[in-house]
Amino acid sequence: MFYHFVIMLSLAEHNSDSQIFSLSNKATKENMFNESVSRSISKEEKVPKYVIKLERDFIVGEPLGEGGFAQIVKAQHKLDNNVYAIKIIKFDSDIDDLTETEREVKNLSQLYHKNIVRYYNSWIEIARLPLRLKNSLDEKSLVSEIKILGDKGLFVSEPEEEIENEENWELAKYLFIQMELCEKKTLRSAINEDLHLNEDQIAKYFTEICEGLLHIHQHNIVHRDIKPENIFLTAKNEVKIGDFGLSKQISKFKPEQSWSCHEVIPGKELPCGSLTDVCGTPMYIAPELYNRTTFNIKADIYSLGITYFEMCCQPIKTHMEKSQMFPLNSQKLKTIKFNKNNAKKKFLLRKLVHLNDNERPTCEQILDIVKSAKSVKEINEMIQQNKKIPRNHFKTFEKIMKSNNSENIDLITFLTSTATKIFEQHGAQNIQMPTFLPSFSNYSDNLITLLNKRGKSSSVSNTSRIAFSYYVATNNIKNIRRYCIGKVFEEGYFSPNEYQECIFQAISSEPEDNVMDAEVLFISKKLLETIFPSKQQNIVFCINHSFIFSTILKYCKITEKHAAIFTNIMLNFCNKSTTDEDMRSTILSAELDSRILDSMKEMKTATSITQFEEKIFALTKTKSKHLVSVFKRLKNIIKYAQEFGIDAEQIHLDPFLINRRQNSGFMFRIVLEEQSVLATGGRFESLIKMCRTTQGSKQNSKISAIDVSFNVENIIKLLTTDDKPSAVVDVVLRAKEKSTVISAYKSLLARGLKCTLVTTQVSYADISRLNPVVVIDFGDENVARIMVAMGLHKNWRLTQVADCKWTQNGFVDYVVAVVGRFKF
Repeated sequence: MFYHFVIMLSLAEHNSDSQIFSLSNKATKENMFNESVSRSISKEEKVPKYVIKLERDFIVGEPLGEGGFAQIVKAQHKLDNNVYAIKIIKFDSDIDDLTETEREVKNLSQLYHKNIVRYYNSWIEIARLPLRLKNSLDEKSLVSEIKILGDKGLFVSEPEEEIENEENWELAKYLFIQMELCEKKTLRSAINEDLHLNEDQIAKYFTEICEGLLHIHQHNIVHRDIKPENIFLTAKNEVKIGDFGLSKQISKFKPEQSWSCHEVIPGKELPCGSLTDVCGTPMYIAPELYNRTTFNIKADIYSLGITYFEMCCQPIKTHMEKSQMFPLNSQKLKTIKFNKNNAKKKFLLRKLVHLNDNERPTCEQILDIVKSAKSVKEINEMIQQNKKIPRNHFKTFEKIMKSNNSENIDLITFLTSTATKIFEQHGAQNIQMPTFLPSFSNYSDNLITLLNKRGKSSSVSNTSRIAFSYYVATNNIKNIRRYCIGKVFEEGYFSPNEYQECIFQAISSEPEDNVMDAEVLFISKKLLETIFPSKQQNIVFCINHSFIFSTILKYCKITEKHAAIFTNIMLNFCNKSTTDEDMRSTILSAELDSRILDSMKEMKTATSITQFEEKIFALTKTKSKHLVSVFKRLKNIIKYAQEFGIDAEQIHLDPFLINRRQNSGFMFRIVLEEQSVLATGGRFESLIKMCRTTQGSKQNSKISAIDVSFNVENIIKLLTTDDKPSAVVDVVLRAKEKSTVISAYKSLLARGLKCTLVTTQVSYADISRLNPVVVIDFGDENVARIMVAMGLHKNWRLTQVADCKWTQNGFVDYVVAVVGRFKF
């Protein structure tokens, strides 16, 4: 089999003048190599040539990089014409090393994130090599080596056992990894180009690195080689984490373990895996890799800290400088001054390179710190509070728990049942909207952005109006009435604060449906008068139009820069929370004309919409068609509201009324005795239009959209003993044994009464929380004492009206009659 090969070597030994060994140039060596390979297989039966996948599916381009056992080349796929990076790794004989590396690559193929180099595919090719040619192949690059082996037909589709076992041959394995192609530029080149002077770029790059690393860690993978050279920058200036050659996946659960220490628990740090080999670039290696037999994802955090340090400081170019600076510690950080944000950078670096890996933050915590506008002191306090879980962390939670006492629950139940009845009477349906929304930058004032463990953001809103607007826009709805009573959220210090929302919304296909506007005021009046029957005349409707407010802004020469300041001044002025002098001082400090205050006071003296119309026309010296049209609409709304039964004296035009930013057109606020705001509302067609634009919808149907949102917290506070809410239940049946009065209980339920059963162990004080109309005490010998509840809260009492045999005919009819008489 090796006859010609042996003869050639023998001739070379006996002839010192042979040209084979006297030629030393590179071309001659290559010819010798090719001739040797050809002779070695000349007497062997020719095997059909096997074409490897790289040659079959790709057009190989220029090399991108090379290492000791690997090379990366650019390659264009023949089918989709996309250009990829192909990494080639050679394994000479140890099949175990190949199996382990292949398993890791398959794990990495699960990663899909915008800040991670994408792994598309991997495969193995096997070649049979004569041992005597191994040194000649070592002189070639991997790409050249593979091309030569392919041309000579030395690749095989499957390993051949009889060849592998022969002494003069061996199998060589090549692992090919198809990856996303990145530019040659890395974070190292950006650092060398004075990245430390560009704070925006530092923040952008570091945030993207953390987001990519967070995704890696969520898959139980430790990268183990985070450094500037392995962080690539694309043509779009995006970060891509690459080179997973040293990465490891944390070991899986073993049967002998009593618990799954490697289970991914949301919000918790990944446990340490059985990783014992120390590898990576020394400057970036975490100290625990030298001191312990195991480590976890926090090793990457240390490497990230060193990388962040290099991003923030002047380039360290000489080996001497690096040896003096690293390993990095708190003492060395004290002597360094960064370009900007010195305190915050040092604070973060101390956390990242902490010797105790338990003290290092997770990627989620790092992102919170980086994106926070808080000072170092505030951030440190928050971290310490989260660690120690102090009592003040639960203040909001305790406040909610205390507010959910039985009295408040009763009142909320009363409000909910009353509102539901009135809303449904006016054709509304209880349609629930999604709690979580995408992050909309246009509505940031009304949204709280949350970050999940995968680094993806979503939002919760302080109103369901945004979600409902998208619902209307998506489905092109032109007529619907909807209500919802549930929880919404607003920004809190530690976590979102939650509160109750009671909202009624109406959509009409008529563009200027002023009757619907008036009806919403009427619905609000019905609900509030039911809740506050003794304060009907003290309820005031303040109305305005967004165009009137914008006209005032234009007249006062308020620029967009000062619009928000001016709006806050108006809110204070309308709420009468500041004096005229304070107001004047505030206006001057905002660089506004102090005469604005005099103009405001002049317009506030108008007692009717007609008077105000005259004053604003005189003040602005303009009478545009649009402004005339606006006043006409407001007059129509007032007219229709009167037809619905609202007293004209209860409706006031407030030219400085401005609600939340979604309001467009008519807007209103309902107050009690000019102090407590009970509800706000208005038109929001512009929000629906914006939703359509965001979705790329070309629909432009004109509709009317209005809503009213009731302030549940203020309403609950204002409910007093003078305003008795409806009963939670109609009848409470109190007996020594509940089972003895089941038949009476069923009979009362059948008559449509709301009832509940309690034992005699339940006190009358506890029963008072149910606010029943009638309490029936079942005694011995089938005698029932019927009592009527009077008063509220501390004044609650029972008055006996009858004693009768509850087993007699007519008992149920009598109870129904008593409930009907005394029920409010």
